[in-house]
Formats: sequence, C-alpha cells, structure tokens
Amino acid sequence: MSQGLLKTLEIAHGALADYGVDHALIGGLALGGHGVHRATLDVDLLVDGARRTETLTALRAVGFEVAGEERQVERLLAALEARGRAGA
Repeated sequence: MSQGLLKTLEIAHGALADYGVDHALIGGLALGGHGVHRATLDVDLLVDGARRTETLTALRAVGFEVAGEERQVERLLAALEARGRAGA
C-alpha cells in the first residue's frame, strides 16, 4: 500500500473517530491486509447507518467526496433473514 493511500486512510479514520463514528475498512483494500491483492479504485467503509449524517459530515469536513452510498449489508441481512424464514 502506498504512503499516500495510508495517509488518506489515516485522515478518514481520524475524521470519523473525531465524530465518534465506529467504522471498519472493507472491500478490496481490506483484502490487501490479508495478503489478497485486488485492484480497486475506491475506499469501502462499513459504518452504522444510524450515523449517516455524522459520517458524511466528518468525511466532507476533511475534503472527501462521498461518491456512493451502498446498502449492501442491509440487503444481505434481509436476504439471510428471509432465507432463514423460508427454511424454517
């Protein structure tokens, strides 16, 4: 991982921590920490959806552009719940 990318992640982490937003690095960059290298052009963070406003405010305050807001985890949990009900 490049020094520039590490600095960028440190800035994002600091901003979210300052606003009290728990977060986790996920996606392609997180895989790199486990020895799996995958080309990626974005940073994926997992945050509590209830802290959406604080998350956006924190990241924008330090110059980040939020390009998209995926709700993949919510969809996955709903699918797993529905599958559990179907199997019961």
